Amino acid sequence: MVAYDCPPTRVLFELAAPPDSGRPFRPWPLERCAELAARLRDLAAARLLHDATSARAAQVERLLIGRGAGEADKPQRVRIVPLPSIGMAQTDPSIRRVLVEVPPDCPIPAADVAWAFSGLDLGVDPDTGEVVDHRAATLVRSDDTAMLRHYRPGRHAERDAATVWRTVTPVALPIRRAAGRVGGAARREREGAAAAAVNDALRHAGLRRAEVVRLQREPFSARGARAEAFSAGSRFDAARLWHLEIALKEPVRAPLVIGDGRFVGLGLMAPARDELQPRRWRLAVETAQPIPTTDALSFAEAVRAALMGRWRVDHGDALPSWLSGHDASGGVLRAGAPAHLFIVPYDADRDGRIDAVEIIVPPGASERETRDVGRLVSSLHVVVRNGVRAATVVAVTAAVPAQGRVWRSRTPYLLTRFPKGGDLESVVAADLIRECRRADLPTPRIEVLHQAPAGWTVRREAPQFDRCGWLATLAFAVAVEGPFCLGRHRHFGMGAFEGVE
Repeated sequence: MVAYDCPPTRVLFELAAPPDSGRPFRPWPLERCAELAARLRDLAAARLLHDATSARAAQVERLLIGRGAGEADKPQRVRIVPLPSIGMAQTDPSIRRVLVEVPPDCPIPAADVAWAFSGLDLGVDPDTGEVVDHRAATLVRSDDTAMLRHYRPGRHAERDAATVWRTVTPVALPIRRAAGRVGGAARREREGAAAAAVNDALRHAGLRRAEVVRLQREPFSARGARAEAFSAGSRFDAARLWHLEIALKEPVRAPLVIGDGRFVGLGLMAPARDELQPRRWRLAVETAQPIPTTDALSFAEAVRAALMGRWRVDHGDALPSWLSGHDASGGVLRAGAPAHLFIVPYDADRDGRIDAVEIIVPPGASERETRDVGRLVSSLHVVVRNGVRAATVVAVTAAVPAQGRVWRSRTPYLLTRFPKGGDLESVVAADLIRECRRADLPTPRIEVLHQAPAGWTVRREAPQFDRCGWLATLAFAVAVEGPFCLGRHRHFGMGAFEGVE
């Protein structure tokens, strides 16, 4: 018998608390998901190996434990997926359920696997069989699939599919840890190697290449855990663990689990449901001839020209307003219209040279627009020319928004209105307040530091008052998300503010 396109057998279990506890679940910490899967695997294997024939024992060793398994055995291996609780921002992401998947071609019957996991006591030592914790959870079979809905794209599990997925537990990528190097170059090297390894992880899971890859150590949910925290209790080094978001070319059905740790609960993904949030990409910039930070405006314009060139290659001459900054009639976008991209050059190591550029999708962008930007950014491995200089934009990674109350100028703030008399510092403060309101930010307490040093280049047609900028500190009553840009030429990195610790 050969199964063609047959779905695996899935059995759902709950981590039930002892009867005298008065609670339905005994939650397991999110960061120890790999340890939970390994313990359940060893306990279930001990049951199956008891009085088993030599042939069955060999199958259990290869297909359940994974000991001695080859490439041909991976499609037949039993997968143990601890399910963190998700759904709302306030949901505690501890593990209360475990999903066991038995492939259709697995020679171990699915009924035997379900029996091996049913009733397992986590307080029992898998090696000795001794009870070490009477208060530990017991694995109980469950028919309540409500939590599984949060891991599916829609209500119909067999029909619905999604293309954009985010990790709930980090992916163990098939890369080696970079050693012997420190600093920004080593970080770019690690992130570049991790981005390349994502497609290898997808290929190992039987999926095609991803169109967009966002890599970060931070979780996508407010109550999640950083990727490094999952290395404790697992055999995977922290350097291999990454949270990521992928946009596949073809939709796939849930559950989606990828990476080298997919058999022990790592690499679990859920459909991305908040597509209207701003998106940020950080691109490392490598150049033979340094680009000074004073040329940030002209460099950002060159990056936008490269993005528009990539768009014309793929879609023709008609440019969307979020990329060109103009409406359908050719006029400049005004207040109230959807804003175009923010392109913000950065000097991360403060050596006076541009070494990164951040591309930010404006708030309110649709899912389609966000994905279009992602495609452009992921393919922007081109040379951006800035006068006699040339810079290669490489190593696309995620840029994570920050939260804070106090923000300080990183690039000069350029006034949006001509100052008509009065104290210049008061004029700058009033202009900043107007810009904060237009950006839906609270009214801050403003301290105008001083005028920006000379040397910053602006457009030739800029008015006289726009040829110098100002540096300021903004103190909000509540924490706001950033970094953000305000003022004239804000879409090209002018008026960029960074958080003050």
